[in-house]
Amino acid sequence: MSTAELKSNLLRIINTINDNSTLQEIYSFVSQKKGDTKDSLNLEKQDLTSLSASGLAKAYSDDEPDYSNVLNA
Repeated sequence: MSTAELKSNLLRIINTINDNSTLQEIYSFVSQKKGDTKDSLNLEKQDLTSLSASGLAKAYSDDEPDYSNVLNA
């Protein structure tokens, strides 16, 4: 398969993806391959922040106070 065909196929596939986290993973992967470490580090920080927030949310039940603002401190 030629480079032009590969690009065309990748663009077609990417255009069908509507999930933000999947697109961020793809972007991070491509950034790392391209050597653009600043963008990949920013995405990694966003991923870790999101993971922390989700872990914190799972640690408490629904009838407890909202602790979501703890990460913004």
